[in-house]
Amino acid sequence: MTYKTASWPNRKFQIWRYVVSHRQLLLRSPKSESASTRVDVLFKDVSFMCLSADLSGLSIQEADVELRETLQTIPTISKCHMLLILQAAPILQYVVAAAFISSEDDKEYYDPSALIAEGHL
Repeated sequence: MTYKTASWPNRKFQIWRYVVSHRQLLLRSPKSESASTRVDVLFKDVSFMCLSADLSGLSIQEADVELRETLQTIPTISKCHMLLILQAAPILQYVVAAAFISSEDDKEYYDPSALIAEGHL
């Protein structure tokens, strides 16, 4: 089985926004002295999350069958949602969502994300 994965080992992410009406979670890694771009990661149709506010060295991977079965006690995991494991040194965290996408651009700290329509703030 193929699992969705993404990794930004040298970036620091923050919980940037949660849109209640669409259950969307946006994580952002703004530009810094060591990074000339901004990275946004959007999780869609989020039903559960267990995250710290700051995520350094972020890696996202869909949980394997064994871990998914272990965490089946989370009532919001359904067949149409993925259990996404977020590894951010040194803590294992997770999000239950239908999908995630990312975007990398050269926009500034407070510029709107390309992943969320401006009217959905």
